[in-house]
Amino acid sequence: MTGTDQRAVWSHCCGFDELVVPYAVMCGEALDPRRDWTARWMVTWQVDGSDIVCPVRDLATFPWTRAQPVRAFSWRPGQRHRPGLAFMGATGRGHGFESLAERRALTVLDFCGQVRDVLSQPFRLRFLDGARRAHIPDFLVATAGATLLIDVRPAHLVKESDVTVFAATGRGAASAGWRYLVVTGWRNNVADTVEALARGRRRHTDPLGLEDRAA
Repeated sequence: MTGTDQRAVWSHCCGFDELVVPYAVMCGEALDPRRDWTARWMVTWQVDGSDIVCPVRDLATFPWTRAQPVRAFSWRPGQRHRPGLAFMGATGRGHGFESLAERRALTVLDFCGQVRDVLSQPFRLRFLDGARRAHIPDFLVATAGATLLIDVRPAHLVKESDVTVFAATGRGAASAGWRYLVVTGWRNNVADTVEALARGRRRHTDPLGLEDRAA
């Protein structure tokens, strides 16, 4: 483990995709065989409270670090998922998640130590699969060497209808030169180890002086 800051706890050698159990995303060429599909598939971003719509062909050039999540994170009594904000040492701020599985993905990304920026629920992709369909990926991540688009879906929750959605999202990401990854789980011992290390990401204060009393 190495870091340039007392609060930083990250790996000097692990890449994110070395730690995940990924889903094998199928080729999306059968979705829309026409050559101008990148002009007809649309992406909606949220910038300064307004929707900005652009074709998929402009994904690579859109200044997405100015954008906000395209969908709000909501809390209500009785909901089955667990949304919240996860602090990341790499960015120094909290990032929204919609489930505990997504929160863990942010924690592992932070551990890998190459993250430059993260946008949760980055955009709404509208694509053609016979009918017009839409999907909002979970995270768009700028790293030291690449841009990574991530969906998080535990393996037991992947449905048949997700196959086409993942293929379309992967195809759109590839057109922008981004890598696309669907996280279905983690390799042995990754989750517990990274969760334990994550406790050292922020310096904690002791305004009541209780630490000395405990000693």
